[in-house]
Amino acid sequence: MIDPVRFDETLRQLVKTDTFAPFCVELDDGQKIWIRQPMLAFGGGLASLIDPEDGALVGFSHREVVGFHKAGQEVRA
Repeated sequence: MIDPVRFDETLRQLVKTDTFAPFCVELDDGQKIWIRQPMLAFGGGLASLIDPEDGALVGFSHREVVGFHKAGQEVRA
C-alpha cells in the first residue's frame, strides 16, 4: 500500500504531458494496469481511466498499489 499523498504525487509526475512515457500500475493481487496515454483522473488516493481498447472504466486505489513501473524499470513511490 502506498500513502495517498505519495500516490497522487507519483501519478502527477508520471502523467506530465511533456515527459509522458507509458507505465503500468502493479496491484496487490498481481494485476497490472497499463497506462498508455496521459489521460488519467486521480486525487485523494484514487485513480480511474477509460481503457482505450474496450472503453471500460478502470479504477484503482492507493490501498491496492504495490508499485509503478515504466518499461524496464520501477518507479519509486
